[in-house]
Formats: sequence, structure tokens, C-alpha cells
Amino acid sequence: MGDKMKVSLLGSFEIEYNGKKLLYHDYRSKQITKLLTYLILNRKKQIFNTTTADIMFNDHDSNDPINALKALVYRVRCVLKKSFGDEQFILNAKGSYYWNPNIEVLVDAEEFIDTLKCEKFADKQDVHTFYEKASALYKGRMLPMLAGDE
Repeated sequence: MGDKMKVSLLGSFEIEYNGKKLLYHDYRSKQITKLLTYLILNRKKQIFNTTTADIMFNDHDSNDPINALKALVYRVRCVLKKSFGDEQFILNAKGSYYWNPNIEVLVDAEEFIDTLKCEKFADKQDVHTFYEKASALYKGRMLPMLAGDE
């Protein structure tokens, strides 16, 4: 197991892990970005493939969403392997794909939200510290390359 994985969703899409980076521009696929983001943001859950397929292919892009999901997971695994090596990032069991719980992930958007939540409980004098931290985390809209997509 390596370092904590750092995922940036604000302003762009970027994953940093064990000193290596994966940028959206390295693979340029909205579907790969959507699935990676979905798995990472739901990393503490095991969601059935039927639910994931419905979410990923909700606009009826596929006549067989389960097989389309299987192919997309394969593509995502290939992108991750090319950037970060043979580690198993996406696991599957009991009709579900899910993020490997042994890989600790820090997500900028989650940290941003948590920082703003903590601000409510801060002393009046310390509030500016939380806003400065939140401001430093905010790099732009979340996943701008997916603008207009659900």
C-alpha cells in the first residue's frame, strides 16, 4: 500500500498517487472521468452494478448497460494501471464494483466542504482562517469538463 491518493475535482480532474499524476488530458474521456469520480466519491459504499450502470448510462446510450459498464471499468483500470502500476484500485464482488478500501483517498471537494462546515463552530476571531483555507482549496467549478452532464 502506498501514500494517500489525492484527488482534485475542483477546477480540473487530477489524481496524484505515489509521486505520479493522472490528468484528464492524459486520457480525455468524460465517461472514464464520470466513473472514476463516482467510485471515489462513493468509496465507502458497495453499490450494485445495476445501479451504477443506470447512473452511468441514464440517457440510454447502451442497449446493454451492464456490459457497457464492464467495458468502461476495464478502460478505467487500464488508465489507472498505465499511470500508477498494478495495484488493484477497483474491486468487484457480489455484483458490485467498488473502490479498494485499502487505498486512502483525500478529495479536495470534500475537504472544501468540511472546511466550510467547521467554520460554523470556530471562534469569531478564527473564522478568517477557515475562509482562507477554503479559498486556497477552491480552484474553480467541480469537474468543468463535465459541464452540462448529469
